[in-house]
Amino acid sequence: MKIRKRQQAFHPDAPQTVLDLDNGVFGLHRVALDGDQQIVCLFNCSRDTALVALGSLPGAITRWVELIGEVNTEVRDNALVMPPYAAFWFSNETAD
Repeated sequence: MKIRKRQQAFHPDAPQTVLDLDNGVFGLHRVALDGDQQIVCLFNCSRDTALVALGSLPGAITRWVELIGEVNTEVRDNALVMPPYAAFWFSNETAD
């Protein structure tokens, strides 16, 4: 909750879009009210490793910061590798 509270893109009125992803992955794209911060939340809801094509994600996500930091991020064959039940929050900037 501490991490979430510091992110402008998680403001209750900030717009969000549900991402159209495959392989049991649920995703949200949130944008701060001032447009400065973007966050992509990804959740692998399956017991299998999932590959998420980078082209299906907003922006240059590979240069963004992963905020939760509980699972190492890996990109293979132009896809993000998501371990079973993993969650990632990628941000184009961090709030202190």
